[in-house]
Amino acid sequence: MKAGCSYFGNRIPRHVATDMKRLAREGFNLICHTYSENDMLFYHSTMKEIVRISKEEGMEVYAGPWGVGKVFGGEAFSNFVCCNLDCTQTLSDGKPAGMACPMNPRFRTFMTEWIESALGIGAETLFWDEPHFSISTWLGGRKGQWGCRCDICQGHFRERYGHEMPFEKTDEIVDYLEWGIRDFITFLVAETKKRGGRNALCLLPHGKGVEGEVKAWDAFAAIPGMDVFCTDPYFELQKLTIDHVDDFSRLVVDCARPRGLETQIWVQGFRVAAGREHLQVEAIQRAYDAGVRNIAIWGVDACDHMAWIRPDNPQLLWEMLVAKLQELKRREG
Repeated sequence: MKAGCSYFGNRIPRHVATDMKRLAREGFNLICHTYSENDMLFYHSTMKEIVRISKEEGMEVYAGPWGVGKVFGGEAFSNFVCCNLDCTQTLSDGKPAGMACPMNPRFRTFMTEWIESALGIGAETLFWDEPHFSISTWLGGRKGQWGCRCDICQGHFRERYGHEMPFEKTDEIVDYLEWGIRDFITFLVAETKKRGGRNALCLLPHGKGVEGEVKAWDAFAAIPGMDVFCTDPYFELQKLTIDHVDDFSRLVVDCARPRGLETQIWVQGFRVAAGREHLQVEAIQRAYDAGVRNIAIWGVDACDHMAWIRPDNPQLLWEMLVAKLQELKRREG
């Protein structure tokens, strides 16, 4: 049984050491350190020390490309986008978006540099977190617009479908965007494996017809070199019922088990309203009942330190989630 959480917002090793010792006492044995472009540029050796400290406390260490290129999830800005405006996505209104295009060769070259840097700090597993094209409702998106219609994407579309890319979001466009993300992840997974790293893929658990919906989950699980297959069914965030956790936990298990992949579910430890903390505890139980034995919380201390996503009662939420993970670890022996 693995109990994990994400860790971000602190780059002072002595304070990290205190947190890692406490997390180990609380029963955690997996930590996902966010590794943004800011970390890559300015904190590389510091992050190396932070990873070393984490491993000394018995943690398995993931590194996630937090907001890198704005193609991955995370509250971080992208220096690559600022310095490479000709590599950004083009939305359906013909204007650039504030995020890199995953089909752009220069961005892919940059991602190989990120991979080498992330493995260089000592992370064992690279955590490919919510890879996506532009989503209109997300920070930086534009209402009613989709992407990407850059020249590169238009060329790929023409090759696949035999005609010009339309401006409206047709079924072919939806299919192309999912293929593009799968092609991008296939590239990243292969580059990571070449360098001796492990791969964990966290797909967006968006339901039918919702932007970012993944249809061919099995095809993503089948990418050569995958090690961990996961998702983050944050039902509270999406204003859905807790059944969302059941549905996507089973989906992950069904896709991963035939391929011998480890399964993981992330539980929402942020933006939880007062009086609803117990539902996140139940979410842990439902993931466990579906057969998942790697359960993680986003993020450490229920994100008490980040005002934008802090729950109404972070201390209570954290204590309840930790107690539930401890209970399941005892059950597993």
